[in-house]
This record gives sequence, C-alpha cells and structure tokens, in this order.
Amino acid sequence: MCRMPRLLATLAAPALLVFSNAAWAAADKPAANPAPAAAAPTQAKAAQPASPRERMEAQRLPPLARAAFWAREVEIDARDPVAGANLANALRTLGRVEEAQAVADQMLIVHPNDVEVLLEAARARLAQNQGFYAIELAARAQVIAPTDWRPTGLLAIAYE
Repeated sequence: MCRMPRLLATLAAPALLVFSNAAWAAADKPAANPAPAAAAPTQAKAAQPASPRERMEAQRLPPLARAAFWAREVEIDARDPVAGANLANALRTLGRVEEAQAVADQMLIVHPNDVEVLLEAARARLAQNQGFYAIELAARAQVIAPTDWRPTGLLAIAYE
C-alpha cells in the first residue's frame, strides 16, 4: 500500500481545520452596517396573522406553546373570536383560570353570539366553581346552536 494517501491526509486534515475555523469566525461576525431594508420585511411579516394551516398545527402544540401562539394571534387582532377562544382554552389548560375568564369576557364583549366564545367563557366559570354564572352562558350557546351537544353537557355540569 502506498504511503501517499496517509501523508496527504495527515497534512490536509490540519489545513482543513484551520480554514474551516476561519470560515466559521467570518460567518459569526455581524455586518458592520446592517441594512435597514432587510429588517423591514421581517417586521412586516411579524404583524401578519397565522395561516389556517399554522392555526391547525397550533392545536397540536403543548399547552404553553399553544398559549403563546394564540396570545400572539390575539395581540395581532384582538377581535378574532377563534384566537380568543383558543387562548382562553390554552390558559385554562395551564391552570390560569382567571386569565382565561378575562380573555373570554373580552371576546364576549366583541362577539356576544359566538358559540365557541360562549362555551369557553362557561368552561372558565366552571373551572372556578362558579356554575351559577356558567348556566346563562351555556344556555345562550344552546339557543344559538341547538344541535350542538357541548352546551347541553356544560349545562348538566353547571346544574350539578
């Protein structure tokens, strides 16, 4: 066997390490004068609401990540009933029932006849052992959606 490949490898390996370290160091240095135009598209994209696909994927996130996602959505559009109901649900799942109730109440001001918001508000009341206050919300949801089984289930829990 020829010794040349081993000799080449012995000499080439340290050279590659030196050059790769120099390349990494150059890549880590920030630009001396960052262009403000490059920052503008990222800021404009941050204010965009999530796509329907991203919203569906957010339902599979853990509760804390789901709460952060829906809080960002509510921050972008405070009148979005889906984002408000999902934020209240995520907060309630985390055990932050008072905050969930506050979010649901804010959404009820804007969307008093939204079934999902009414149900989340009723669930928040039930989580705080305030079944009496959940009865009216669940009954309103049952009138709006008479074929939906969820208001009837919440009413049964509230009456108990």
